[in-house]
Amino acid sequence: MRGSIRYLCVAMLLASAISLADGLVTAEQQRPAVGQPGADAPKEFGFLFQSPDQRIREITQRGVMTYLEELWKGLPYDSISLERGGTGGCLIACASSYVTLHRATVSGMGVVVPAPCRTAPCTVPGDLRGRAELRTVAAPSLALAGLANVQPPEPAPGELERALPQKPVPVISDFEGSVDVYTFANLSYLLHRARFLDLPNEYACNRCPADRSYVMLSAAAGGKTKTVVDYGVTRPVELWAIQQAFDSVSKSIQWTRK
Repeated sequence: MRGSIRYLCVAMLLASAISLADGLVTAEQQRPAVGQPGADAPKEFGFLFQSPDQRIREITQRGVMTYLEELWKGLPYDSISLERGGTGGCLIACASSYVTLHRATVSGMGVVVPAPCRTAPCTVPGDLRGRAELRTVAAPSLALAGLANVQPPEPAPGELERALPQKPVPVISDFEGSVDVYTFANLSYLLHRARFLDLPNEYACNRCPADRSYVMLSAAAGGKTKTVVDYGVTRPVELWAIQQAFDSVSKSIQWTRK
């Protein structure tokens, strides 16, 4: 009798141990691998971590344009902007640059770029890209400013205004380009990782000189815009990293004058 009870207890302990081991294996299988890219990324950024085979499979099932449009729709921001400039101490105008990257849609802010066609007729669809805009402001050349000190000849009646030097005005230039969904999504993911929407609206510099530079980062979504102004003193390193990444993207765009 005692042997039977002892056998039953051992069997129950073994069954419990096996069940616990199976549970641990299942939990370990469900847990993302340590260091696995995108393991904690929200669903809308999951495509950034797809393998080439996964990407080809998705495109084959839905078509390139449908696939790209769905990726664009899933991203959280309608536009992301970065402005660099100065706050004062400029003779005519402080140099500045303002870059905006827009979400792409087939019917709206989208640029369809045809795919390379190596054989005719070309039936390969293109790439749906978001519009990019660049505005720069610069002071005009002061090379002719010295002419104001030269005594001009006596002007004819009615030509006095034309003889006087014109007031210098800033030189404003507008350019346009495009950005692909993966670049726009990577910038959006950086904003998410840095908790951009929770950052303060300004990283002020109380004892800095009046003529200091600034960086203004903005993200728009659903008719609302979040803006963070940075004077380069107390900003977190994550905000600096986003600024550097945005500058790198801006330099890679092929800009054409509007």
